[in-house]
Amino acid sequence: MHLSTVGYVHTFFGLIGVVLAFYMFITYRKIDPKSSAGIAYFFAVTVSCILVFALPRKAPAFNPVPGYVLTLLTLTSLFLGFFIHLSKLRARKYIEGLGLSGSLFFSMVPAINETLTRLPVGAPLATSPQDPLVLKSLGVLAVLVLALCVVQIVNIRKSERSGMNLSTMAIGEVSSDV
Repeated sequence: MHLSTVGYVHTFFGLIGVVLAFYMFITYRKIDPKSSAGIAYFFAVTVSCILVFALPRKAPAFNPVPGYVLTLLTLTSLFLGFFIHLSKLRARKYIEGLGLSGSLFFSMVPAINETLTRLPVGAPLATSPQDPLVLKSLGVLAVLVLALCVVQIVNIRKSERSGMNLSTMAIGEVSSDV
């Protein structure tokens, strides 16, 4: 498995973003853009995305378009979710949650593909992005993210009804209105 220096740095920041996202989902039940982990997530994902455009294009039949499209979708979701709280839109909490969850989803698509087509070194689990294992894994990811979005919407509605701030609720804490 050969990665360029830029590839290693891109992967490093991408992994930091994924770890931070999972940490926040466990801790806050969402990616919280106002927390220190949320700010670190924003910068890690942004750096990882910017580095996509600096990755070497030496491979035969290399087509950067899918990666660039996913990168632009990731950045759009990230920035929308991160900065929507500055608006006066009534649905800003929903847009924030769905946007930031979308940024994780769009980051995970190439991560799953690259992991399955590169590891284990010398005998990767999948032969190409069209391999059934990759496609099934992406399908599972899509279902999990969709379920996560539904849970976030339900949690936002519950917190709005009860007047509680979702980011201050502990895991497993239920409002008295339920």
